Amino acid sequence: DGITFPCPSAPGNFTGCRSDVKVSDCLRALPGSSPSTVAGAELTTSNTYKYGKFEASIQYAGADGVVSSFFLWKPESEQKTVYWNELDFEKLGMCKMQLNLINGMPGPKGHEEHVDLSQICTAFHTYAFEWTPDYVAWSVDGVEVRRETGWNVEEFNLNAGNGLQLRLNVWPGDSNFGGTFSEDDLPVYQY
Repeated sequence: DGITFPCPSAPGNFTGCRSDVKVSDCLRALPGSSPSTVAGAELTTSNTYKYGKFEASIQYAGADGVVSSFFLWKPESEQKTVYWNELDFEKLGMCKMQLNLINGMPGPKGHEEHVDLSQICTAFHTYAFEWTPDYVAWSVDGVEVRRETGWNVEEFNLNAGNGLQLRLNVWPGDSNFGGTFSEDDLPVYQY
């Protein structure tokens, strides 16, 4: 199938949904779903960008087992024949922040770093990537919390192609990635 990541970004098939119905209500009526079907959501730009500063004010979804992210992603990175490029602010588990520079072919080869940030699920903070030909920097509320330089950034940039899309998502994880998900914690929101 060519997919290397267990939760690839893929277009949802909501052709059976009316435009005046909430996706969560329509989801249960789609083929293959059940009353206990749980889904995530993703916002994505159609344009790609190479280099720049990308910033968002976010309050992450606060529940164990719910992955909540602000990230840059090269389209089709989940395919085995496409070089993987991804930069993340990724909330995992009980409101723990992981910063990622992920690349490789086949990917993903992660270069993760956990940072100690407080109140990421209970208050808004301003998160920013600064992606340049020489470095990638992550900042929170104007304070740099990580910087990557050298061969890893050079390789990342060399394979970024036409650039990356800006994305935000929230989705159920599991004990292998994201924490211990429980439907009892729903609904959750990322703002």
